[in-house]
Amino acid sequence: MGSFFPPHWRRGIGSVADSTLGSRAAPSTSTLELPGPILACQRSGKAGFTFPELAIVIAILAILSSIGWYAVQTSLAQYRLLKISRLLHADLQQLRSLAIYSNRQTRLVLVSADAALDPTEPQGGEWLLQIGNRSGLSSEWDTLPPNENGVVDDGLGERSLYPGGSMESPWISLADGPSLVGPGLNCAKAIVFSPRGWIENPPADFSSGYITLTLINKRASFDGGMGRADLRISRTGMIRIETGKRTLLPGNPVGAAEATAP
Repeated sequence: MGSFFPPHWRRGIGSVADSTLGSRAAPSTSTLELPGPILACQRSGKAGFTFPELAIVIAILAILSSIGWYAVQTSLAQYRLLKISRLLHADLQQLRSLAIYSNRQTRLVLVSADAALDPTEPQGGEWLLQIGNRSGLSSEWDTLPPNENGVVDDGLGERSLYPGGSMESPWISLADGPSLVGPGLNCAKAIVFSPRGWIENPPADFSSGYITLTLINKRASFDGGMGRADLRISRTGMIRIETGKRTLLPGNPVGAAEATAP
């Protein structure tokens, strides 16, 4: 069978094929010539940042770390303030429910407070959760949980904000509030719940219709953040928390409008 290409084309194609095969059989031994700076860098094996560049990067990282640490400490103190205020709220609710359930008086005793509120000093504040032996005018008080079969176990009813205490929380202190007279004997500095769930304290213990317990974030004196949390307890035993820099206007009862302190 004849070739499709004419004779003079076949000779040209053969010469091209021969030259191609020849070039494959004997590859060139020439090397790629690299530019001078790149070749010098490869020979020396040195590459990276200079000392001034590293110093600048480290300085920037140090500044960012310090800003982040300060922001974390501020947010953490505010979180702790909310946490302790909610725990105190839960303690009051527990005492109210226990009084109704057991048909006996219960009380929260304010043992101590941080009167100075000095930011350079450790936090402070302590209170007890107790149950009486009667529905009214109790003569004996037992720190929770109630002792049974002569076994004394008062650990669960003791609350302390001091370093090493059961509710230790850095920067958070219980402020020294108004002196509570309390109902009956041996009830000074106490908030007493009746079996109906109402507060039995005399009218002198209520200011504008409520008893106020205040928790202070002492770090707020440095960063200007959330500085306090006020727990307002009404005569009926209802409790609410007010946080931040907000305060009630003088004379407003519980549930009235709030104003922002300057």
